Amino acid sequence: MGKNAKKRHREILASQEHGHRIGFWTVIVAAISIFVYVVTWGIDKYQEAQKRDKVDRILAILEPVPETIDPRNPPDIPLEFDSAQTLADDILDSGELLDASTLLKMGGLSYSRGNYERALGRYNDALDAARSSGDSSLIAGSLMGIGLVRHEMGETEEALALHRQALSLYRKTKYRSGVARALGNMALVYISRADSTTAFALLDSALTIDREIGDCQGEIAHGGNKAKIYHDFGFTEKALYDFRIVLDKCIKCDLLSEEAGIRGNIGLGHYRMDDLDSSLFYHQSALAIHTELGERRGMGADFSNIGLVYLAQDLFDTALSYFRQGLDLAEQIGDRPGIAACLGNIGGVWGAKGIADSALLYCDSAVTLHDDIDDPLGEATDMDCMAQAYLMKGENEQALYYYRAVLEKIDQHSLPYDRRRIVSAIHRIEMSLHSGPKD
Repeated sequence: MGKNAKKRHREILASQEHGHRIGFWTVIVAAISIFVYVVTWGIDKYQEAQKRDKVDRILAILEPVPETIDPRNPPDIPLEFDSAQTLADDILDSGELLDASTLLKMGGLSYSRGNYERALGRYNDALDAARSSGDSSLIAGSLMGIGLVRHEMGETEEALALHRQALSLYRKTKYRSGVARALGNMALVYISRADSTTAFALLDSALTIDREIGDCQGEIAHGGNKAKIYHDFGFTEKALYDFRIVLDKCIKCDLLSEEAGIRGNIGLGHYRMDDLDSSLFYHQSALAIHTELGERRGMGADFSNIGLVYLAQDLFDTALSYFRQGLDLAEQIGDRPGIAACLGNIGGVWGAKGIADSALLYCDSAVTLHDDIDDPLGEATDMDCMAQAYLMKGENEQALYYYRAVLEKIDQHSLPYDRRRIVSAIHRIEMSLHSGPKD
């Protein structure tokens, strides 16, 4: 073989070897690409499965919770609600969306806990999700939820504007139950403005719709809210009359949870009229129903109300036992309004027993929480407790400070409170201070 032929042969062999190497690496690269694709696909599927599992767990926890709530009769809070919150945060933080219905439920539960900032965030997320889906009913529900929170934050004009937007949407879609709920929520805003005339007119319109469409729950909610207005403004006999009509409706419609709530309100009416035996009967019957249903929020309120009856009978240790049971239940479910009420009531027991320092400890904790959840009536009650405790300690200037703060709350918010007693206490302390020894 000549030199040229040998050279050519070597070139061919080198070319074949090079081709084999290229083919080998091509196969390797392809295999790696397939492996990466399979792993990525597996990770995506795993993450999707994890998300589905989280969503399923959230839905299971929230299953008994309604999409929309009655602000004056909020739903029971599931024990696992904090777990649902954490799962929802994980999903939303990853850039994913939850459905509007689920977010509405979470907003309502946060609202009923007194966590208004979190509730506002959930309701805004629900509004975004509802607008993405184009569901007018869910958009309106989200607007109403935001309106409820704005109302609690003292932004009544903004609250009314949001409820009116919801009302308009419900009317456009001819969803009459939603129309009634929007009217009922607007009524509550007017109540906070001490405009009972407008509030009653709105509630009457809502009740008319409820009756026409056969909405038992709506009729009970709006009829109960009318009765509560009479109760708040001191027309106790009229309130009791209306509550009994609503109670009959609860029994007729076989709505046990609503029945328990109304029985509790009737108990409060009898308590105000010093009919303690009747008050105790209705609160105990409410507790029996709430216990049967396993509704911890209602049970906590019932324990607290029964404690008030025993406190009025000077049965301090019994009252304290009931208040502590109510506090324990409220803390279990994170019910901040319930916690604040029980703390204040426990402070009231210590005050009635003449133990001023313990009264101050509990009432001070209660007033801080009532301030945080924007409950001026709760604040006034707690500061009244503190004023009386300081009087027991002989610290008249501190007592005067808190009585004046109570009076300011009463006048600022038109609270249903014994203003005459507070004014009389202020005058007595002022006279005492002015007539004291002088240097």
